[in-house]
Formats: sequence, structure tokens, C-alpha cells
Amino acid sequence: MAAGLEETPSARAAAPTSSPAASQGRTAAFRAVRRVANYLRTLGLSERARVRELSHRIVLDVTEEDPEQHAARAVALAQARFEAWRTGLELPAGVDPLWLRAFIGAHPALFLGDVERARAAAASFGDPLAGKPPRYARFRPQEFEPARLPRWVRGLLPALALTLLSARALGRVLGADGWSWG
Repeated sequence: MAAGLEETPSARAAAPTSSPAASQGRTAAFRAVRRVANYLRTLGLSERARVRELSHRIVLDVTEEDPEQHAARAVALAQARFEAWRTGLELPAGVDPLWLRAFIGAHPALFLGDVERARAAAASFGDPLAGKPPRYARFRPQEFEPARLPRWVRGLLPALALTLLSARALGRVLGADGWSWG
């Protein structure tokens, strides 16, 4: 199973598979990784690299021959690890699920990692019972950039200029002879 997770599509194309069983094992591993990754995303983990790392690590810890059983056991192991991590945080009873989801999204490196650091970060991350995030806002560094016209406006400029020039020429011609309709 471990070898199937590390292969790339180009490596698989270069090296012929030895048997259909190897291919089935690879697809079972990928199915399990996908299901564990979906579970982690459901919990609020959105950082792609962390989702990939944790899902691969959890799937590699499970050994099962049947693909469906392998995926089910991998998800069960992910659930058990989440519950153990959550218990280790020593959060008060009745924690708002949206607060927990926001905490996991804000601190992806601490999710299923060092419980002591996660506990310290959770203590300063707003009110878990009310579901309120911290009072202060964090902004990423900003840079000034010159204002630019959108591409669709730049595309209209030649047509608009031609229309205005034609209208002006038409107005001059009509104005020279007078405005008569008959």
C-alpha cells in the first residue's frame, strides 16, 4: 500500500504494473486516502498540504485487504485520532462545533499534532462555548498596486472611441447644413 501512495501518474506509466492485484491495491489506497481527506475537510481542515499529509499518514497505519474495509478502517482511525486530540485539548463541555471548525482552520499545523501547543492556542482563541472567535482581527500584509482598468473595459475603448468620433463627425455635417427634417 505504501508504494502505491507515493507513485505519480508518470511513474506508473513508465513502470508496468506486475499484476491486477497491485493496481487494485493502489486504487484501494487512493480510495481510502480520499475518504479520510474528505473527513478531515469536514472537520474544518482546509490547508491542502496538511490534509494530504494527515490522510496519507492515517491510511498507511491501516492494513486491510478488502478496499471498502480498508477505507472504513482508515476513516475510523481518523475519527479515533480526532476524538483523542479533542479530549487532550481539555475543552469545556458543550463546545460550539463552528468554533472548533474555525479553530482547526486557523491552526492547521496543530490539528492532530502537539496537544500542549494546541491547548495553549485554544485558550487564546475566543470563547468556545459561545462560538465566538478572538476579538482582534488578523490581516495579512498588504501592498499597494496601481489601479488598472478591467480587461473588458480596455476591449470596449476602441469601439467607444470610434463611436464618439463618428457621432461628432455626423453632428458637424448635420450642423453645417442646418437641422432640417424635410
